[in-house]
Amino acid sequence: MSHPHPTRPLRHIAPLTALCPPPPDGGRNVEWTDVERTLGVPLPADYKQLVRTYGGGLFGDLVWLLEPGCPEAMYDLVAQTTEREEILAGLWAAGEVRPPELDEDGARLVPWGYAEGAGHFLYWLIRRDTDPDDWTVVLNEGRGPL
Repeated sequence: MSHPHPTRPLRHIAPLTALCPPPPDGGRNVEWTDVERTLGVPLPADYKQLVRTYGGGLFGDLVWLLEPGCPEAMYDLVAQTTEREEILAGLWAAGEVRPPELDEDGARLVPWGYAEGAGHFLYWLIRRDTDPDDWTVVLNEGRGPL
């Protein structure tokens, strides 16, 4: 399920590692095939590189990077995907406006980050014919309707 782009360098990782040096013991090696099979989608190459380089955790006291296999369910990519799908379905059933982009056949949201304190979730907007490395990032406001 993995779709690496050998011609598209992971240009965002080098500036990040210059600003925020990775932990000395590095990130985590993940069996991505199993994770992607469980989620039903391939994941972006830059996200996989972030997890390999840093592991999940808190960046700048602001954004938690979710990672597969995190012992804390709140920050586990797979657990949060299931939980957030249920929460969003409940919000939409209660009348909160559902993003029209999700009306496209096969469109869905998968969370990848969480804003500490504010409660915002960061999602990838997955569209059927869009490569994972080109997914749009969507923010769901934690304490408001956006």
